[in-house]
Amino acid sequence: MKTYLINTLQNISTINSTLDIVSTIKTSEWIIFNDDKSGIEKFLFIDNEKVLVSVNGRTSYLKWSYVKINKSLIIDDDSNRYLFKIIAYDKNIIVLNIDSTNSYSFLINSQCFLKDETYEEIQWYLIRKCGIDILSEEQRKIYFEEIKNEQNKRKLEDDERQLRCKRFIKKIIVAIGIILIAAVIGNCINYYIEYKMSHPKLYMTEKKNQKAIDLGLSVKWATCNIGANEPEECGNYYGWGEPTGTDVYGYNSENIDELNRRFPKREYGSLPPYSIINTSNDIAKYNWGGDWRMPTKEEVHELIEKCEMQYYNLNGKNLVKFIGPNGNFIVIPSCGFLEGTKGNWVLDNEDYSIYLYIGELNSPVSRYKYSENEAAYLFIGDTYDEKCYKIKTVKVGAIERYRMLPVRAVMEK
Repeated sequence: MKTYLINTLQNISTINSTLDIVSTIKTSEWIIFNDDKSGIEKFLFIDNEKVLVSVNGRTSYLKWSYVKINKSLIIDDDSNRYLFKIIAYDKNIIVLNIDSTNSYSFLINSQCFLKDETYEEIQWYLIRKCGIDILSEEQRKIYFEEIKNEQNKRKLEDDERQLRCKRFIKKIIVAIGIILIAAVIGNCINYYIEYKMSHPKLYMTEKKNQKAIDLGLSVKWATCNIGANEPEECGNYYGWGEPTGTDVYGYNSENIDELNRRFPKREYGSLPPYSIINTSNDIAKYNWGGDWRMPTKEEVHELIEKCEMQYYNLNGKNLVKFIGPNGNFIVIPSCGFLEGTKGNWVLDNEDYSIYLYIGELNSPVSRYKYSENEAAYLFIGDTYDEKCYKIKTVKVGAIERYRMLPVRAVMEK
């Protein structure tokens, strides 16, 4: 076994504890390092007792064992026993010291690049990878110079990193400041928008514009919506049975069950009335007084069944003209409805979306736990048939009472 006399071995690191030395030895073919390459001496640790030794192709068997207590290998050739202390090892190299001597051998993994390297390369590998210093004085000077340069380089990198970190922190602080300012401004804007959405501007119909037209039907119809002063104006939006127009529900902040207990306001646990016509919850009666009231479903059916309807656009506003049997007419604008604080819901500009509350529920009051007891309303708008063709739809439908719709009043003849 080729050995090297080393009197300058220093800085021995602890043996690699992450690898199992026995498994490492047994799972690889090892070559005794010989820098003059005069012979190839291989070791194959076959099992826990036998080691196959090949010297330039000539083989023989020796015995081996691992002494865990002092991390040593015992090699037995039947004539002599040798104790090799394992100085360091990894998957590429095992450094062995003949016990109580300055003689060292190196087992090189046959698949490792080190088998073809020089002794000097072994020296550099051990100091850089294993922390073992077997360098010459000249090499050690070079190594320490490298360490010094590396330390200086690392210090410069650390200084640069700290400088970049300080710059980054400064930018972060500035960015956070900007974000906070933007957030404050955004919150103020959002608060203002939410406030405006939850407190819509309410309009009042002047007395002179509260006109009734006789269309030749059972009741007279108002010429404009509640809160409007012209036929093409939308007027105000109201929840069903909430005549002030101030109860605007939170679109994403209020529970549906809670909303269904309002509109109109009533005692907890009580059901909504079937009709609010001519009561304190009648939106038309509350706002215009006198003989004005909200229409019934029957009166709305009469309007859409007995009147001729004409769709037209005036100054960008979609309108529908209802011409009664006697030739008189009223105009109803396309105004959609309010989704609470989300705002107005309408169809596309070229489509119609007319919603008007009726003073009655769509169906008799239900005591069923999950019934919403939806309000009746007049709908005129564009929908799609079974073949996906756009069609005009005119109907009396059902809608949740918390949604906010315009109202068109009627009065008796």
